Amino acid sequence: MILVFLIAAVVVLILQDFLFTQLAPERLDYSCAFDRVDAVEGDSVHMIETVKNNKPLPVLWMMADIHTSAALDYGEEWTHRSLYSQRVTSLFTLGGRTKVTRTWNVSCLRRGVTHIEYVTLIWGGLVGYRLSSQARRCGARLTVYPGLVDLDAMFKPVNLNTCGALTRRFIIDDPFIFAGVREYMPTDPQNRVHWGATARHGTLMVRQNDYTSELTVAAVLNIQAREFENRESCDPARSELAIKVAATVAQRAIRGGALCSLTTNASVTGETSPVRTDIGSGAEHLTAIYDVLARLECINRREFADCLDDLTLTQRNAEIVIVTLYLTDRLCERCEALRIAGNSVKVLLINGYADQSGQNLDVPRNFDLYVLDDADAQAQSQAQVGEDAV
Repeated sequence: MILVFLIAAVVVLILQDFLFTQLAPERLDYSCAFDRVDAVEGDSVHMIETVKNNKPLPVLWMMADIHTSAALDYGEEWTHRSLYSQRVTSLFTLGGRTKVTRTWNVSCLRRGVTHIEYVTLIWGGLVGYRLSSQARRCGARLTVYPGLVDLDAMFKPVNLNTCGALTRRFIIDDPFIFAGVREYMPTDPQNRVHWGATARHGTLMVRQNDYTSELTVAAVLNIQAREFENRESCDPARSELAIKVAATVAQRAIRGGALCSLTTNASVTGETSPVRTDIGSGAEHLTAIYDVLARLECINRREFADCLDDLTLTQRNAEIVIVTLYLTDRLCERCEALRIAGNSVKVLLINGYADQSGQNLDVPRNFDLYVLDDADAQAQSQAQVGEDAV
């Protein structure tokens, strides 16, 4: 009797192994996708898993093993995180001819592109002494754009006779359409002073510029954290902040009606050439710049001074907005060359690597210099301008 029982148990084990292990993947559909194709840092999106069992035989248990980016937060319970990637596991039990949909609330922690090419499905029988697995093509993709920041609150002028914040239109003020003179205001830079009108009126007067949709803004991003840095940024947190500032510069320029381009000494993932986009305008062009910044690596591909030399040869009658983590005499010379070539130059200094007053720089600076206001930098670097998102 015991022998019969043992034989029956072995038969049952073999049969359930065949039914639930070998036949489990048959006529089983699995899909995984994000509910959006793009988002902005700080946004919440949904990842939706769908499993459909098309056969009458149930699936006792099945685990989906998803390899994804660490830039997304799926919650701690079912995730195993490393520095650049993480594993997300999802457990399912399905009856015959049933469909299960699971929705994950995902937080976008950092910019980047997440592409889930394959998902590994793992299943077993009642006892679980034998497991089977199979890779299923997924193709889920999500692009997270860099967040936008408040430039007016983050930066303060240091080479201007002002104590206030930048004006709202400091990036799209066209210096090439002269509309007359007006009385000096505390936020006006010194290089706008009209000395002839000042002498005639007996009070300080400045040139009054008009605005035009034909203005070209060149956003120039230096990914290097220090001079002569050869590869990865030694200050990735500040480099990430610089990327956000560059994204905001492009957003403000294009939303203000200007043409805009992006130049940087970094490259996007999978390429080695520094990025220089075409000049363009409109929402589609802004999205293209966001996409470049989402895929940008914090790796220096070319000396920033050389990038500015190329820009000096090709850029005329434009507003050059340089975002950099440091400022040296060498870079000041390039900025002055850009100004002499007929451009208006503004430098947004992230790190304050140069002295805050700029007094350690020997080259005369007729460009506008703004430095990060450390009192508000931490809070503002996390600020998201939701109404300006794509």
